[in-house]
This record gives sequence, structure tokens and C-alpha cells, in this order.
Amino acid sequence: EHNPGDQTKPEVDTEVMVAYDEKNLYVAWICYDDPSQVRASFCERDNIFSGDYVILCIDPFGDASIAYEIAANPYGIPGDLLFSANYGEDSAYDMIFESAGNITEDGWVVEMAIPFAGMRFPAVEEQAWKMDFWRNRPRGSRFQYSWAAYDRDESCWPCQWGTVRGITGIESGSGLELLPSIVAHQSGHLRDDGEFVNDELKGDLSLGISYDISSELTAEATINPDFSQVESDVAQLDVNSTFALFYPERRPFFMEGSDLFSTLYNAVYTRQINDPLLAGKLTWRKGSNSVAFLTAHDEHSVIILPFEEQSGFIENGKSYSNIVRVKHDFGEQSHIGLIATDRRFEGGGSGSLFGVDGKIRFSPNNSMVYQFLSTHTEEVDNPALADSAFNATRFDGDKYTAGLDGESFQGYGWVAGLSREKANYSMSASYGEASPTFRADNGFETSNNRRKLEFDLQKIKRFDESRGIHSNYMASDELFRGIQFNEIWQAHTCFNTRPFDALALGGNVNYGHRIARRELVMGRETSWGIWADVKPIDRMLIETSFSNIRSDDLKTDERLFSQSIFWSRLTLQVSRELSLRFVSQYNDRYRCWDVDPLITYRVNSLSMFYLGSTHDYRDLNFEEDGMDGWKLTDRQFFLKFQYLFQV
Repeated sequence: EHNPGDQTKPEVDTEVMVAYDEKNLYVAWICYDDPSQVRASFCERDNIFSGDYVILCIDPFGDASIAYEIAANPYGIPGDLLFSANYGEDSAYDMIFESAGNITEDGWVVEMAIPFAGMRFPAVEEQAWKMDFWRNRPRGSRFQYSWAAYDRDESCWPCQWGTVRGITGIESGSGLELLPSIVAHQSGHLRDDGEFVNDELKGDLSLGISYDISSELTAEATINPDFSQVESDVAQLDVNSTFALFYPERRPFFMEGSDLFSTLYNAVYTRQINDPLLAGKLTWRKGSNSVAFLTAHDEHSVIILPFEEQSGFIENGKSYSNIVRVKHDFGEQSHIGLIATDRRFEGGGSGSLFGVDGKIRFSPNNSMVYQFLSTHTEEVDNPALADSAFNATRFDGDKYTAGLDGESFQGYGWVAGLSREKANYSMSASYGEASPTFRADNGFETSNNRRKLEFDLQKIKRFDESRGIHSNYMASDELFRGIQFNEIWQAHTCFNTRPFDALALGGNVNYGHRIARRELVMGRETSWGIWADVKPIDRMLIETSFSNIRSDDLKTDERLFSQSIFWSRLTLQVSRELSLRFVSQYNDRYRCWDVDPLITYRVNSLSMFYLGSTHDYRDLNFEEDGMDGWKLTDRQFFLKFQYLFQV
């Protein structure tokens, strides 16, 4: 047991048995326990991590740079994560494997069959894999057990795994995979005259292709892909933000291998490839060397224009993107890498970036990270894409206009930092700069013209109960839009707890003096949120959250702004394959309700059928147009079917 105990004997036993044949790795778990105390949900894959579960951890290359985490709960519901040294745990990763489980009179058991075709490992006769067998057991505390022992003063997790030898005569890669899909949808919208009209029913075919050229090299392509999101992006508090909002990538083609493109700067943000007609990808790994190449033809591109105090967002036409990443690992969790991106617009204009980055791990506790980037921008020459006020704004000492009028310029950005991590504390220091002309056209960098020196010190207090508490304090001064704001501060506290299996809840509170960026005054700002997960039966989960932010003028007490967001999701797992889901969210700043019901039949992570709809309601309050009150403004019905063929 390494949590909450420090390498103590667990109060329950766990046995693991491992076998293999030419196609699969087989793992069986016997988890001894009081069956009446086992916490488990009969749910969709990847939603298992709040209850009892086990994880098989595999680092096939043994260099702690990338590792598979393959999990299952007592019902055998699968889950998986991809760990990388420069990204952490990627929950969007999906591996196709089989799992089964059952609660018994002695506890519970799980069996896994993991195809070698879905993994990458060295092309050698006998494998030597770093592995660990991990069990999570939430009771009064979140008990964590493992096969390997852990030193809390060692910051590298996979470095401490054991080694499993003796697997011989196997090959990675799955040959040829075809993923055809069909999508049908009908949209409707409210016209200016108050009539709701439905568009024609539309259908699209798409095809995904993956081919393992060798055990080290994989080629992928997608033609006319359906990149519609099954679930809408969760609304964010944006009332006091002057920068574009970040939303996570959900599209499977781009999520695979996303860890390779992750660096200190967000040099690659694949949602910048907004509506691709065609995209392709090559990934190669041999020993400690990795190369990834991504290319795409985007039909409807978007451009994020970063500035010192705000960012612009402009829609443009077609573009062609090419992204290359090269990475060499040395030692344990140390690397050096190169990144190059290039986006060129049809009709003129481009954005290019090149840089080097790395991490040097001096000892189990101390490390250094760095990144240096150079950019070149050839603007699109079309001032009509933005309004006149935006086009008249200037930057970099009035050398350039903010609008897209064909200007060209070079930029740079760099950052370096040192960190020390111990069992009960961590500390870090970093410094970085970005020039006024720095832009990452294929990335997500919403501000530039900045210098930032940052220190961070964290103290860790461990509790023997199933709760977590985090607090911090921030103090700063800032020059914003020519006004000097001093004595900015904020205190933050958040908590989470799971008092019993059917209920988990948490919340956060922030209070302080913060800039009201649209009103340009100092505000007394309060933000808070609360969330709860309720499981009335083991097949149903109700998730809810509420968040609020408000600010009052520090001198006059006048209300400057406020915003609230309510979000909820109800999920019912009818069978292992069939689930029903209902999502709703309300944003009072825009006075809108979004309602998204969905039926899913999932054979595995890639073979599935969706049937659903989206409904957007707005409080129009346009009395002069005869549209007063709440109206359905947009609606879409859709179905999607896709199936994976492995040839």
C-alpha cells in the first residue's frame, strides 16, 4: 500500500496471473475483499475510475517516456489511459481489448485479453517490459496498492515499475484497419421572421484507414471524416475574459498520438484543423527515437490572432497544414525534440513555426525543461474579415495593424524552468518571453508581447480520509491597457469528498481583488462552484455542477458583471453495449438552454451506433420583432454508424 500508507502491507490481498500466446497478453486478477463493500458502476467504458478498479501498467520500451494503462472494474467494464513523460495521462486514448469481471463471495475477479496488435514495442525476439499491477480501493480513504514499491521522493512513476521478461516471438501492429462510417442529419433554425424551418435531410460517407507498414511505422488517413462531436463542449465562464477559450480535442483521428505533439508552448492545437476534407498521419518509433507527421486539407479554417491584452478570432477559407515532430529520449524521462508547423491559405497567407524543446532530469528530484520557438507570418490579405475598429488597432510599437492586410513579420518565444519534487513538497521557477509578433498558427497561443517570471511552492498534507483539499494564494501587479493595477490578489480553496459509493461531491471558492477587464476598474471578485455525482443504482449516474462569478467595483460597490452556468448529465447503462444519455446546460450570460439526448450502442471503442439530437433554446426578448420570450432557435437530429474492420 502506497496511499495513504507508505509502502505498508495492504489490509486485503490481490493475486495476479499472466500468460500469453502469439496474439494476446492475458491477465487475471483476484481481488479479495468483503463483497458488500465493493464499489462499482455498470457504466460506459472509461467511466470506471471513481470506484474499485485494477490497472495493468506497461512500458514496453523501458524508458519511462510512454506507457499503457489498461484498466477494468469489478463488472469488467474497460478503461484505458496513455501515459507520457511530457503530457501525463491522456484519458482520450482508446485501446481495443477484451475484459470481463464478476463480484464473488471472496471479493471480485477480472480477466483481460490484450492484443499485441494494439501496442507498440521493440522489434526483438524476447521482450523485457517495465510493468506494474495496480489496484484502487476507495473506502474511508482512497487505498492504492501495487506490485512495485514506490519512493515518494522519486518523481518518476514508471521508473519504479518492475521488469517482466520471457515474452518471445510476438509482433506489434495490426496490419490494415478500415473504419467506414455513415452520418445522416437534419438541421433546423429559427428565421428572423419567427418561423422555425427544417433543412433537407443530409448524409455523408467517410473512411478511415490505418496500416502498419512495420512494427515501427504506421500510416493513417481519413477521407471526408465526420468530426461532429457527440457531446457539446461544456460552457465556460467567459464574462471577464478577453482571450479565446480552449476546448479539448475529442476527435479520434487527432487524439491518437497526441502526446507526441505536446510541448511547453501549445504549438499544436489540432482543433485549428476545423473541417478537414482529407487528413493523413505517419508515426514512427524505433528505440528511443520518435517521428510524427500530420497533414490536412481544411475546408473552413479559423485564425486566432494573439495580442498582449486580447485575442482575435477570424473565420477564413481553405488551408493546408503540415506538422512534423521529432523526439529523442535519453535516460529516464529526459528528451530533446524538434517541432515544425506550417499552414498555408488558399489565395495567399501562411504561418510557420520551428522550435526545439527538451527535458533534462538531473536526479530523481530535480529537472529542467526548456523550449525555444521561431515563427514567421505572412498574413492573409483580406481586411474585410474583421471590422474597421479592429483593423485600425496597431501593435509592436505601431509597426503593424491588427487586421489581416498582407503584412509579414518574424516572432519568437522561449521558456525555461527548474523544478524540485519531494514527497511532501514541490517547488519550481520559470521564465519565458514572447515577442509582439509571435504567433503559432497551428497552435493555441492567445497572447504575446509578454515576459513572465514565475515561482511556485506547494506543500502536500496527506489525510487518512476520503477527501481532498487544495488552497493557494496569488498576489500580483499588472499594467493593462495603459492602466497600472496594483495589489491584485486572490485566495482559492477547493475540496472533494466521496462519503459513500452513491455520492461524490466537491466545490471551490475564489475571492479577491481582480481587474474587471472590460470595465477597466479594480473589482471585488467572487467565484464559486459546486458539483455532485449521484448514483441511485449501479447502472445510473447523475452528474451536476453549478458555477458563478461576480464582481463589484472596489470603490463604488456597483455590480460590474456576473455569470452563472448550470450543467447536468444523466446516464443510464442498459447493457454493456447500450446506454442512454441526457445532457443539459444553462448559461445566464447568453440566456440559453442546450439539451442533448443520445442513444449509444457501442461494440468497442471504434465500432458504434449513435442516435441523438441537439436542441438550443434562447430567451430572445425581441418585442419589436414579435419574438418575446424563450424560443427554440436551433435543432439537429443525427445518426451515425461506424464499424472497424481489421484485415
